[in-house]
Amino acid sequence: MDAGHNSIHYIEKIALDWHEKGIRTVEDAREQAEICRKQYYQVLKAFGLTRRGPAPEEKKVMDVWFYDYGFHLDVVLEACSRTINSIHEPSFNYAGGILADWKKKGVRSRSDIEALDQAFAKEQEAKK
Repeated sequence: MDAGHNSIHYIEKIALDWHEKGIRTVEDAREQAEICRKQYYQVLKAFGLTRRGPAPEEKKVMDVWFYDYGFHLDVVLEACSRTINSIHEPSFNYAGGILADWKKKGVRSRSDIEALDQAFAKEQEAKK
């Protein structure tokens, strides 16, 4: 994927992800790399960071979200949106905290997030 990554753990995660997606050829790998690059820019755009590319550390963080956690772009973008709505500034750490919590709670899709939101709202209502 990115020439800056040389960790065997990272390479293994990418290889397993590509295997699960049926990526078998160099051309397939190039297409997947382009998709990943677009995902980075969509995350930056969600944070309002449109006049620059992702820093190497930001790529590493996003790779955790997409590969280690296995989240799809729509889930990551929801975490970015909630970050901006909560603290009114872009924060990879804050969004990462949201995503780590969702990973722990078994979130896989937007509908899982909605279910958590409804359960939270019911819990808050019960406390009143």
